[in-house]
Amino acid sequence: MKISGFVIMNKQALRIVVTAVFASLLLGCKVEGVVTVDGVPQSGVAVTVSNYEDSLTTTTNSKGEYAFGLTAGSYYVEIDAPPGFTGQSGRRIFKSTDNSTVSGVDFTLDTSTAVQTAQGTFYGYHEDNGVVTYQGIRAAQAPVGERRWKEPLPVADSTDGIIAVAPGDMCIQLGDKLNGAPTSLYGEMIGSEDCLYLNIWKPANATSADNLPVMLWIYGGGNSLGESSTYTGKYLAETYGVVVVNFNYRMGPLGWFSLPQMHDAGTTAETRSGNYGTLDQVNALKWVNRHIANFGGNPDNVMVFGESAGASATLAMLASPLTEGLFHKAAVQSAALGWITDHSIWQTRAVAENLADDVEPGYPSSSSEILVSALQRDGLAANRADAVYLQETMPQTVLADYLKGMSPQSLYSLYDTKLGAFIDMPTIVQDGTVIPMSDVKTTFSSGQYHKMPVILGTNRDEYKLFLLSREDYTTEVADTIPLIQNSSDYQLAGKYYSEAWGITSMYELADAFAQNQDDVYVYRYDWDEEPNLVVLDMAKVLGAAHGLEIGSTMNNPDLAVVPSLSFALFTSKNKPGRTYLAETMSSYWANLAITGSPAQGVGSDLPLWTKWTTDTAAERLMVFDTQEDQGTRMIANNNTMESLKARVQAESGFHSESRYCNLYTEIFGADAFTASSCE
Repeated sequence: MKISGFVIMNKQALRIVVTAVFASLLLGCKVEGVVTVDGVPQSGVAVTVSNYEDSLTTTTNSKGEYAFGLTAGSYYVEIDAPPGFTGQSGRRIFKSTDNSTVSGVDFTLDTSTAVQTAQGTFYGYHEDNGVVTYQGIRAAQAPVGERRWKEPLPVADSTDGIIAVAPGDMCIQLGDKLNGAPTSLYGEMIGSEDCLYLNIWKPANATSADNLPVMLWIYGGGNSLGESSTYTGKYLAETYGVVVVNFNYRMGPLGWFSLPQMHDAGTTAETRSGNYGTLDQVNALKWVNRHIANFGGNPDNVMVFGESAGASATLAMLASPLTEGLFHKAAVQSAALGWITDHSIWQTRAVAENLADDVEPGYPSSSSEILVSALQRDGLAANRADAVYLQETMPQTVLADYLKGMSPQSLYSLYDTKLGAFIDMPTIVQDGTVIPMSDVKTTFSSGQYHKMPVILGTNRDEYKLFLLSREDYTTEVADTIPLIQNSSDYQLAGKYYSEAWGITSMYELADAFAQNQDDVYVYRYDWDEEPNLVVLDMAKVLGAAHGLEIGSTMNNPDLAVVPSLSFALFTSKNKPGRTYLAETMSSYWANLAITGSPAQGVGSDLPLWTKWTTDTAAERLMVFDTQEDQGTRMIANNNTMESLKARVQAESGFHSESRYCNLYTEIFGADAFTASSCE
């Protein structure tokens, strides 16, 4: 049978109790851990490891230890609840080579952490800094089988004692450097459809009487990659006394697939919207609104913050009619608003659904185009014309059964990827129920959104992270080390692409917000003190690239957006600067959560962050940098697409005409200049 995306035989038949497992396994090829309750090792607890082909179960020994001998790959390690508890708890792990060991896959439970909610009594554990965490709480019913491509439903109320000691599986995605997969799994399917879990961090002594501010994080990854367990809220909770929540949401074609004809007339407008990943984000807010008070959080003081696709999701939460009253502050970090993704982050229904040759053309990977490709691939239609006819005449129930019966691997194989493992497809749909029927700029300039204090910003060198994956600029050695083909072209491209990103996602967006509210705060992140590795000067290769600010906003200076590049980013020499920025940025973010303004941070000892203004001569932009490089400061700064276009047109430094012309067209579109200057 199929469970959560894995092909698994009958669990009873597969349960193999390996009594001599520790003696028989060779050193250097294991996945191993310990199961404890209140520090006491738990013997006889069933531990299962699964991949897409099989599963294996063992039990813990008298020391609470377990181990599996496994080859390289992606695995889900899960424990059954110890006696007296219910639920299962697991985590996704990667084994990079046949001879490597993955240690410390532990499951630690502290009964002193009990928190009673309508969903059940949850038991978590104490982090190493004393903060209490609850991980792998079901945020919604599993979106599998008949529940694929439907709005999330709440979990039934319960009086069970539920273990919440591991984050649960990531949502279906392809392996990539950005999700920490080993190179052997790049482009391979990882994760599970059963993935709608959330995690909580709270100060150890927080109770329902405390009404602490809540900070809800939405991870990025182009709506294709990422998971909540990459990010910890323990440092924010410890330092600022806030409750931190993060969660998984469906991504790629399982998160956004707009094809209303697959749903019967009795389904809700939410289910027909195609916005399943967005609805998972709305559901997380609803969960917080209902349950977070039990963990010491204040449901009337919730801040949403997110980066990249998580920033676009934060904008969606600001605009969605479904989130009224569910949150009260927001921080939007490096949203990508259109040009960089070949299409707007919010699609019209036509773009998301129509065929590419319709009068209102759909995107090349619209839901209808994907269905047409599937029908031909599976031998149900001899050619495109037959597939289009079949799509138009197929009964609703047959269509739904066909699509919902398709394995994730089969579905994903219909899509192209770009810049690594990003799925090239429309995502957030302007459906009129979940998302307004207008584009991003129109939505916010017209005031049709939930007004609240908001931070907006970008990183100075945003696009360099993605430039590393472009074959026209770099060549990768061993799928890991990028070699720059032409340093001058690379630096110019990084500069201009990043400036365009900043203009659309910072200046123009801030101006749109400012038409309706004055509590808008804008920043730019400038840290670029990576080491020179001789073959790669990382300060020039990455600089202040996309995602590097996340650790600073979470008060975690050692968090790397690309785990495999940690060695190339962080050194003891640059640790003081990273620590300063983490203490500074997180203080402003926490102060927004606590007071509704970043002001001078928690403790009021930082430079005053003043509000955005349309006066271009005013000091309206906060710049974050180390003390050795001008530090945190307000500056006057203005840039527009018109001025950027003029500078790019005058640029003569590119060695490659094709790179120059591609850059111009990707940022500004084809026009008279490209017609006269580009072959």
